Amino acid sequence: MTRSATSAPRRRRGELASAVLCLALAASMPTLAGAAADDDRDETPSATPSAAVSRDPGPPASPQSVQLTEAQRRTAGIAIIVARRAEIQPEMAVLGKIVDLSPLLELRARYRAALSEFKIAEASSILARQNRDRLAKLNQEAIIANKELVRADSELTAAQVRSATTRQRLGEIREEALHSWGPELFRLAIEEDSELWNRLLTRREALLLIALPANVELPAGTRQVYVARNRDRQHAVVADFLAPAPNTDSVVQGETYFFHVSALRLRTGMRVDAWIANRGGTAAGVFIPASAVLWHGGSAWVYVETQAGTFERRPLRDAVEYGSDWFVRSGFKGGEHIVTIGGQLLLSEEMQRQIPREDDD
Repeated sequence: MTRSATSAPRRRRGELASAVLCLALAASMPTLAGAAADDDRDETPSATPSAAVSRDPGPPASPQSVQLTEAQRRTAGIAIIVARRAEIQPEMAVLGKIVDLSPLLELRARYRAALSEFKIAEASSILARQNRDRLAKLNQEAIIANKELVRADSELTAAQVRSATTRQRLGEIREEALHSWGPELFRLAIEEDSELWNRLLTRREALLLIALPANVELPAGTRQVYVARNRDRQHAVVADFLAPAPNTDSVVQGETYFFHVSALRLRTGMRVDAWIANRGGTAAGVFIPASAVLWHGGSAWVYVETQAGTFERRPLRDAVEYGSDWFVRSGFKGGEHIVTIGGQLLLSEEMQRQIPREDDD
């Protein structure tokens, strides 16, 4: 009895303490929620980037330009030249090939052999006719028997057949040569012992076949073209016109022409580049080194320093290769500063500045 009466007041005191604790926790909940909200706001990144990660893009620039400080320019190793203005004769670049003379030599040998046979047969035919005519007179005078005249007639007929056969063979070889090489080269190389043919045989000169693009004609009055290996226009040599070629080239399906050129550094079968002057005056423009040209997006570009530290990228249009340079007729002016070294670095910097930054909304 005494133990039960004592424990009841204790339970009531415990229940009262628990109720007080619950009320205290309930009163403190708004304060804890507010603190949590404040903590969440503190963890949200600021909309303004810190100075440590921000990159100053510099003054506004055109979409195809980039700006560098003097220190950046020195670090990048930018090299610049001043574009020079010039006037050149407009040219058409075509392909050429040093012709193998072996087939022509073989034809020449066959033609000369057939010609010799024909001359021998023709001489035999003349002698046989003279002999037959002599014997015919003797037979009329009853000096010789008829069988001698019959034998002479037979020999004359055989000689005439041999002459006709060799003449036909000679004509066939001639037609073959004309079909393959044309009348002018046939005359110079086969029918005659020309000085040009001697120079070709002794490798002092080479026979050159020029092939034009389809639907393009050789300008009227063209007597010379310039020829070089590996598109080296500055060291091109003169080739002289010889004659139209009867057959087209296996690569370029256009009109073809024979030229002859100094054989120095040229070998049989070698592909070469040729330049044909277009009639109609000169063209004005500027020369741009090949080292200044870079490729992006399938197009050729050149950087020009328009003012100190500002580099503008321009497309290379209306340009033709001229040796180690490009001759450009539009888009550039003489006296402009052309970037010859460092253009790829400028392009990389330009592309990097066009990439949106992660902190941009």
